[in-house]
Amino acid sequence: MFDMLNHNLEVVANKFFYDWFMQIVYILCVLYIPIFLARRKEDGFFGITVIYFVATIVPFAQLLLLLIALPISLGSILSLIKDS
Repeated sequence: MFDMLNHNLEVVANKFFYDWFMQIVYILCVLYIPIFLARRKEDGFFGITVIYFVATIVPFAQLLLLLIALPISLGSILSLIKDS
């Protein structure tokens, strides 16, 4: 009985951590997209369109957003710091 309870708590904790982590990723992406579009209007719209199109048709959409959008956003943040 205690093994089953321990396993259930572990599953709930893993799901909670994953959901919490993905919410942070979504927030970063949503907050980042307007900055990206404002700074790079000529190539930004195409890049964001491709990211969202691929993310809607691929099964692992959240991981794709994480792998594509976070490096771009970090580069944009670093360029903002460098420009100031």
